[in-house]
Amino acid sequence: MYDRNCLFPRYIELLRDIGVDIVELSGNHNVDWGTTAAYLSLDMYDQEGWPHFAGGRDEVDAATPLTLTDHGNTFVFLGCNPVGPAYGWAGPNYPGARACSYPQDDMYAQVRAARNAGYIPIVTWQYWEIYDYA
Repeated sequence: MYDRNCLFPRYIELLRDIGVDIVELSGNHNVDWGTTAAYLSLDMYDQEGWPHFAGGRDEVDAATPLTLTDHGNTFVFLGCNPVGPAYGWAGPNYPGARACSYPQDDMYAQVRAARNAGYIPIVTWQYWEIYDYA
C-alpha cells in the first residue's frame, strides 16, 4: 500500500547509507502529499538527528538559518523558493519551503549578518526546472 509520504519510511535507510548530515528543504514538492506527510518526513529527519534549513514546520522554522561549526569554521545555511507553487510555501501554521520575497526578503540581512560575524554563508534556492538545453 502506498502511504503517500514525502519520504517513504523505507527510504530513510538510503539516506542513512549515503551519509546524510543536513536536509535542505527549499524544493517545491515538500507538501505534495499533504501536511501530515510533510510533518512525518520532518519527524523522521529529527529522529535521525539531521538538521534542516530552507523549509520546515512553519514559516518561522523555514526562515531560521542553520548554524553549524566544523573544524573551527562556522557555516550558516539558508535558502528559499521563489517559484512556488503557493501550497509548497510554509505558512504561519503549516509546513513547506521558505518563500522568497524580493526585494524585502530578510535573507539578505541574514547573509550579511553571517558574513559580518565571520561565518561562511551557504545559500540555496529552488528555481524553475527546465528540461531543455539552451
